[in-house]
Amino acid sequence: MTNKAKTTLNFVEVMQQLSDILGESAPQQYKAVKYILDHPEDVALKSMRHIARDAGVKPTTISRLSKNLGFNKYAEFRAPFVQRLTKPDTDFVSRLENVQQQGSKNITALFEQIREQDIANIQSSLANDKLLELLASTETLNASERVYILGLR
Repeated sequence: MTNKAKTTLNFVEVMQQLSDILGESAPQQYKAVKYILDHPEDVALKSMRHIARDAGVKPTTISRLSKNLGFNKYAEFRAPFVQRLTKPDTDFVSRLENVQQQGSKNITALFEQIREQDIANIQSSLANDKLLELLASTETLNASERVYILGLR
């Protein structure tokens, strides 16, 4: 890999790179990559030392991994993970505001907008950048002995 920073990569692209190198990784790097693939939220929420400890490797292994992927610093590697957790779904908010602004001017048009909003929400939920998250969620649900569901308005 080049040593050029890859700050423009999104979360899915970084996860894909990690998946691509998993099979060819040395044992310590394998442990680090596997941990990150299994716990991507930890990269956003925990320090590099904490990640290394949880993965059972030295911090230098995590640092080296981020450099091997082409990032100059661990912070650049971490950025897409942080963005994934902190970026609001602005599309959803703007679509909701648009429906609210229309109000009850025309009930048929309002129902059509709500239908389109629901379709857009489903498409957004199934977008490529959320597939890994969706798959992880389904695995967690399938492995659970009990699943509690809470509905709110």
